[in-house]
Parts: sequence; C-alpha cells; structure tokens
Amino acid sequence: MFLYEWGDVLHRDTTMQGKEAKMLSPMQERAIMGYLDTTRYPARDRVIFLLSIKAGLRAKEMASLTWAMVTDAEGQVSETIHLENRASKGKTGGRTIPMHPDVHTALVALQTGREDTAGPERPVIFSERGGGLSPATVRLWFHRLYTSLGDVPNELISDSDSSPICKAIDE
Repeated sequence: MFLYEWGDVLHRDTTMQGKEAKMLSPMQERAIMGYLDTTRYPARDRVIFLLSIKAGLRAKEMASLTWAMVTDAEGQVSETIHLENRASKGKTGGRTIPMHPDVHTALVALQTGREDTAGPERPVIFSERGGGLSPATVRLWFHRLYTSLGDVPNELISDSDSSPICKAIDE
C-alpha cells in the first residue's frame, strides 16, 4: 500500500522494509474524504486517495494509470483495473486488480466531470495543466495531504477539536 511508501520515501527510513503498512481507521478515511471535498480538484483527489487505500496502487502505478486501464471497450468504467507492465513495478509486473465499489464510483464521477479529456490514452490522474502527474508528484501529493491534516497517518485523529481532521468529521 502507498502508506508504506509514504513512510519510506518521505522519512528516508531504511528500517521500514518488512514492516506492515500503517492502516487508516474508517473514521480517518471518512475524515480525509471530507477534507478532499474542500480541495481544488475534489474528484481527482478522491480518486488518488482511493486508488491508494482501496486498490493498493503505488505512486508509479497511479501516475501511469490511463483511462484504457480502467474502462471497457465502450469507454465505461469497468469492474477491474488492468495495470500494464509499463505502469507497474518491475519488467513483468502487469496485474489485474478487482475494483472496489468506492473506487468505481469515484472514477465514474471523475470521468463524467472530464468528459472529452478522458480518452483511452489520457492519464486518469491529471495535473492542473491537463497532463499526467509524475510518481514523485503523487508522493508529494500524499505528503501535502497528511501535512495539511497535521500529522502522520497513524496519528491523524487527535483529542483536540481544533485539529483539521476533527473539523472535517464535525462538518
């Protein structure tokens, strides 16, 4: 999962290898989703977050994901994610991932909002200028998300009602 990459990449902690990924509680997930509704690109941001926690995609996989990998022959969001070798880890890492209903719903919303820019070879995760994001930019997106919430993933919920995460829950 991306949360493992998040800890490893941002903290440069080489002792993380072999440790279990930090998991978000359902309350933390809801709070983050509420926060993402307030961002500049809420549909895109929800897709990035859900691809990480519900599909287990890595930053490189998210950055390389095209609409052809998540849609069927008619252009409708399919029930699986078909990662090609170029989008996954390693030389023969292509894989098919069952699509979680939340990811499906978020992708349909994103596709509907993007209409003509959701062509088969276009990136699912887009920048402000319309191109795709690099893996480093996806990692930075997660760093900024967790920084804006005030803490690292396993400590997102604090006892303070003034923390951004608690405000998102209360709204």
